[in-house]
Amino acid sequence: NPHPSTMRACTPPACAREIMIELESQLQSLATKILPNLEFFNLLGFDKLVHFFAFAILSLLMIVGFNKQYSDGCYHFNINYLTIFSLISYGALLEFIQQYIPDRNFEIWDAVANGLGVIFGRFMFFMIYKTRLI
Repeated sequence: NPHPSTMRACTPPACAREIMIELESQLQSLATKILPNLEFFNLLGFDKLVHFFAFAILSLLMIVGFNKQYSDGCYHFNINYLTIFSLISYGALLEFIQQYIPDRNFEIWDAVANGLGVIFGRFMFFMIYKTRLI
């Protein structure tokens, strides 16, 4: 542990960025130790799986929340489409903005993983609640 006098102060965005980079590094290191060294994982990339599952969970939670809040059949149909469209747009926008952040870049496959995660989250909702898909 560094001595408090040698620790540098950082602004909240800079600290959050450093924490996220360190967390990503540790997760990738852990994943390479746990996951088998298969071509599939090398081709796909651990970060794509993280994008996919993060957006799947976000999609599932948003759809569950909106469906509980707006149980009227008229809103149900529109809310599902709105959630899917807005989350896919959000994922694409996040990737696009990254090209303007130092040490980050735009990756189309991250945006694709985000979008597929949103669709998978909707599918999970269907499987859990046995309601119509769209």
